[in-house]
Amino acid sequence: MVFRAVLDANVMVGARQRDVLLTLAEAGVYAPIWSGEILSEVGRHVPEEVSTALVREMRRAFPDSDRGSWPGMASLMVALAGTAVNQKDRHVLALALCAGADVVVTGDATLREELEEMDVEAQSASAFVSYAVDVDPALVRVALVDMARRRWRLLGSDKTVLERVEAWGKKQGWSWSVT
Repeated sequence: MVFRAVLDANVMVGARQRDVLLTLAEAGVYAPIWSGEILSEVGRHVPEEVSTALVREMRRAFPDSDRGSWPGMASLMVALAGTAVNQKDRHVLALALCAGADVVVTGDATLREELEEMDVEAQSASAFVSYAVDVDPALVRVALVDMARRRWRLLGSDKTVLERVEAWGKKQGWSWSVT
């Protein structure tokens, strides 16, 4: 069974973090899940000149990820009105519940706390990538080297490229290592 993760908009706004998360999905480490609302939010927070192409490419690359029209989501949103989850974030919780997600990946610490109180697994992008590294270090290593060479235009040996990706991660406060 494939591990399913809802990617909140805030973890997909930064280009390099989005690259890492979607590279791991492309490698088969997990299956990403999002909704039209999440993609619209991503589109509002990235430069206008790239937002349309970015969302179109994400939908093309991961056609099974967009769960925006999940049956029953609207009624579940109403039922969640009495929860501690902030109104602006209830769509993320509803999506996770309707899609049977294993985890919600979000940069919002308050949302992570609220979801955990409801027994919904929530992780930061850093924690999620650490988990992915632990699950299959060899696969993650190959995927990240390929990504860094293609997308970030990094040159050098595999070890050098990975060290540079990890150095970027450390600047972001990430603590994983695949070297």
